Amino acid sequence: MKLLVTGGAGFVGSHLLGRLVDAGHDVVSFDAYESYLSPSSRQYRPYLDHRMEGLEDEVEFLEGDTRNPIEVAKTVERVQPDRIAHLAHLPITGTCEDHPEAAVDSIVQGTVNLLEAAKATDSVERFLYTSSSMVYGEFQYRPADEEHPRNPKGVYGGAKHAGETLTRSFCRNSDLDFTVVRPSAVYGPTDVNRRVSQIFVERALRGEPLALHDGGQQVLDFTYVEDTAQGFDLALTEDAAANETYNVTYGEGRTVKELAEVIAEYVDGVETETKPVGDFRPKRGALDNSKAREDLDFEPRFSLEEGMERYVEFVRSVGVVE
Repeated sequence: MKLLVTGGAGFVGSHLLGRLVDAGHDVVSFDAYESYLSPSSRQYRPYLDHRMEGLEDEVEFLEGDTRNPIEVAKTVERVQPDRIAHLAHLPITGTCEDHPEAAVDSIVQGTVNLLEAAKATDSVERFLYTSSSMVYGEFQYRPADEEHPRNPKGVYGGAKHAGETLTRSFCRNSDLDFTVVRPSAVYGPTDVNRRVSQIFVERALRGEPLALHDGGQQVLDFTYVEDTAQGFDLALTEDAAANETYNVTYGEGRTVKELAEVIAEYVDGVETETKPVGDFRPKRGALDNSKAREDLDFEPRFSLEEGMERYVEFVRSVGVVE
């Protein structure tokens, strides 16, 4: 198929590109190459180079911003994709809280622009929207399945939920198939968005203490990036995913304290310190991924221990930590 991936140069997007190319698809990436935090520093340049390794001659890379409706319309019209995977968005929860207008512009308006362009182009048959486990808000039960009540807490979760609603309603009125994907706590090689896993690994390798807010009792469904990319690949390409919503996670709840303990298995001398809570994020936990397993044969491979071993090895090998 001819596939257009927005945010293709990003953390999850670049891993997805590799899978799609390996499967023989004709792939186009549309990315603003915009750094929201640390990737603009010279320190992380090797991460960004690593994302593109082996893809330069296999993927058509286009520069553009999903917030610009003219750029989006021209790109979709020229590419004529069969399916669109929309991964481009403001990726950092804390930044969304600090800059709500930018978050809504990126997450909501960018989605609307792509939906309009897809509707205007006869080639597009499916639109994949990247949501988040943050749409559930405080988990009322665990593991949370796709039918769990959506009551997002904060700007990021609210904007992602709005994007889901717009995607479903727009596609149903436009004879377009859609798929909604909800990932959670993604970690692994080339992450530069300051998620807790990246912060902990880099601080551990520098010999700095890891901060455990509320003693590190927050529970997350940590998912290695290759498993996340597998789920996105299946949700985009499998016929069974049409007009469905999927949790694409490892399916296991682990505390942040456990994350620190796992890192300590691969980095000597890890120390922790307890910090007060002071966090706007909702209380979460494991997600139920059985629907993706049954419909799409989704099979996450990497436990937190296996994934973190690979991640620590990658950070060491690239040498970005001083």
